[in-house]
Amino acid sequence: MFKTEFMIRQLGLAVDKSKANDDGWITISAPHRNDKNPSFSLNLESGGWKDNATGQTGNIYDLVRLIYPSMSFKDAKDFVDGKRAFKKPKPKDPEYYTGFTSPFWSDENKQMLKRAQERLEKAAGNKLLREIESYDGLTKETMVLFGCGIIDYSFTGEKVEAILIPYPTGAQIYARGPQGKLIRMLPGSKPSDSFIGADQLSRNKKLVIVKSPREFMLVKQVLGNTCDVIGICSGETDKLSEQQKAILMAIALYYDCVFVSLDRDTLPAEEIAFGFARKVCDVIGTNKRIIWLCNIGKLTGNKCKDLTDLCKSNYKGQLLELFTQGDFTYSDYIWNTVTHEKQIWDIDYKGKATIQPIRTNNVFGKAGYGKIYLQDNITPILVRQKGNILYKPSGFQMNDFMREQVIQKYSKWIDTFTDPDTDIVKYVSSATVENKYDTYGNKVLQDNYKGQMNTKRVKFLKDTKNDSYLYFKDTVVHVTSGGVTELSYSDLSGCIWENQIVDRPFSWQSNSSSKAVFAQFVSNVSGSDAKRIKSLESHIGYNLHNFKDPSKGKITLFTDEVISPEGRANGGSGKSLVAKAVGQIRHLQMLDGEKFDPTHRFAYQDVSVENQIILIDDIDADFPFSGMFTAATGDLTVEPKGEKRLTIPFDLSPKFIITSNHPIKGSGSSYKRRQTVVEFANYYSEDFTPADDFGHFFFQEWDENEWKLFDSYMIHCLQVYLSNGLITASVNYERKKLMVETHPSFVEWAEYWIEPKIDYDLRCLFRGGNVKFTGAQTVEPAENSKGENIRSFLNTHPEVLNDNQARTFNKWMEEFGEMNNWSVHRWPSSGSEMIRFKTKP
Repeated sequence: MFKTEFMIRQLGLAVDKSKANDDGWITISAPHRNDKNPSFSLNLESGGWKDNATGQTGNIYDLVRLIYPSMSFKDAKDFVDGKRAFKKPKPKDPEYYTGFTSPFWSDENKQMLKRAQERLEKAAGNKLLREIESYDGLTKETMVLFGCGIIDYSFTGEKVEAILIPYPTGAQIYARGPQGKLIRMLPGSKPSDSFIGADQLSRNKKLVIVKSPREFMLVKQVLGNTCDVIGICSGETDKLSEQQKAILMAIALYYDCVFVSLDRDTLPAEEIAFGFARKVCDVIGTNKRIIWLCNIGKLTGNKCKDLTDLCKSNYKGQLLELFTQGDFTYSDYIWNTVTHEKQIWDIDYKGKATIQPIRTNNVFGKAGYGKIYLQDNITPILVRQKGNILYKPSGFQMNDFMREQVIQKYSKWIDTFTDPDTDIVKYVSSATVENKYDTYGNKVLQDNYKGQMNTKRVKFLKDTKNDSYLYFKDTVVHVTSGGVTELSYSDLSGCIWENQIVDRPFSWQSNSSSKAVFAQFVSNVSGSDAKRIKSLESHIGYNLHNFKDPSKGKITLFTDEVISPEGRANGGSGKSLVAKAVGQIRHLQMLDGEKFDPTHRFAYQDVSVENQIILIDDIDADFPFSGMFTAATGDLTVEPKGEKRLTIPFDLSPKFIITSNHPIKGSGSSYKRRQTVVEFANYYSEDFTPADDFGHFFFQEWDENEWKLFDSYMIHCLQVYLSNGLITASVNYERKKLMVETHPSFVEWAEYWIEPKIDYDLRCLFRGGNVKFTGAQTVEPAENSKGENIRSFLNTHPEVLNDNQARTFNKWMEEFGEMNNWSVHRWPSSGSEMIRFKTKP
């Protein structure tokens, strides 16, 4: 600690140790710029530091070089390590670059400048000033402010009045003649050794480099001290002198970003502009300063080629838009050593580009691209992660990213090479690299390319037994049985898929959710019955809740309450609309029920890992429900045609909703425990739709307030389920189901004659000669509770079954008992097959 404090004192930093925190950190004024407020954190124990204004960090060696940029790392290390005495490093004659102390400014030239300045101050509305203001937009007051003067000068043999523009290492003479602008340098001037304005900087954190002394004065005239501005004195060039490099190095630490504005209206001008900006990058980009090349053509629709044109045009008010950091609209970012981490190419000595796979994968990786494995799958999923949100990009999207966000985004010119024959530096356009990448990009489109991507290990955010999370555009809604709270996406403890986010804002309307039109719709399709309303609400909540219990994995069946005598139910009752309402909050994939076969290898080929609900809409009467047993309580296997199989783990797999105009065929506990049924009242039909009832189409014609009410009502449904579980309110589904699986006449016959707690001979019930048994003793013909002799089914309905279908009848009898929730007992007795039904406790 003593050594660090000694170094800090040697560097001239005034610190008060008593103000340091427990870890040794203290905030001071930045030692390398003028701070209005302290913005520089320094650790008195380790010498570590952080510039809070720029985000830069470093150690004690970096601190020495931050304060004295011209010091080499070796010298800084020797100084800190005590191997050499402290000697404050200085650039060579610093005033040479920032003041009028160069050899050019002899006493004679200073006197000449003074006389010229006095002449300008006395001038009033002469031809020269009118021309300058007309062509260059410069006022006399601006030129006086920047030390200009008027002299007589011979451009073509005849002396004319001209403006004398001084700069640190010389002076420019400017006038206008019949052929346009006339520019000369006074003898002895060295325009490439300095910048005009370098001695007038206010350290505004934003520096603009312009192409000429006149544009320098004009921009300052328009913007005042909004930005610091320096101008090139030697005309537009792609070169920087050593003196100019030294100036930039000396002033760079004061600026967060640097803007370069040169002409770009022709191809040669583009090359010069890029070359100059690139050299600025190479000098100060290593200090992590961002360099932008202004694109005036974009801002003005190619109506202005330079800042002078812009400042004289109707676009003058938009000048500051050129100098907006972080906006690529009117500026191009220049590649430099800081951005080499995004350079996916190499350029050979002939200017040809090659794409480097490892670098390309690294760029993809740093942008969040990678692959994940679900559980034990051998097939990875390609993803892009942004914070806690996962995207599933295609190869096309990855190629778009590389072209638009890497190759094209920053600059039209992105690299250089030196011609070995001429030693001339040439520039490589983004189009050259893009054309090469187009060939390489075909690999990215191939499915096996994702195998080359880095593996990401992500934890998914999942609902728990008592908690559920809903994802909206602006917030995450955490729902429990007793409360609703909002979270930010950055606060989540796991990742979610991007397309599970609802693209609308959320506003909790807890006291008015019952006013939602959808709440009235639920009441209508529930026959306005309170228990049936709660039942449907609990089923909506069950499907909104992403938690999956393998011991209670149920598929929701929405069916109709009313069934026709022919065994057909009425469509248009609102079943699909309720399922689609769940899909307004959870990511839903709809499958055509008429074509869907759960036993088929490619049954789930349209399902993705992001799906939270699968709606199998309008299944037919012979739907093989048993084919969904595994999907209901186990992992879900997805195999698109031509692609590798993917298994979605049960806890991440979607829930199922089935809509049907028919009861699902199949009996037994395996069927019952895997389905939960909601019957829809005969309120709506194809002739009277919800749109007829409410006067608008649901979802697409709702305003913002109706959406808020809907979201709040759906949360109410979720809370109904979290509080009560699934609520059943059966109407007549089991009876309809038995009618479809047997025959309506059998159901009516059995309901009239068959009762529990009586032993029946199945053969006699079917064919006749019915008897009632008491123990093993035959006592009298069987009677029902009304005292009527039981008539056999075959004699009563010979049109339904024939004499050889006794087994079918026996099976129907068991199914009748299951419909009534009776336990069924069968046993042989004296050559007969007996059956008895008992009510369950």
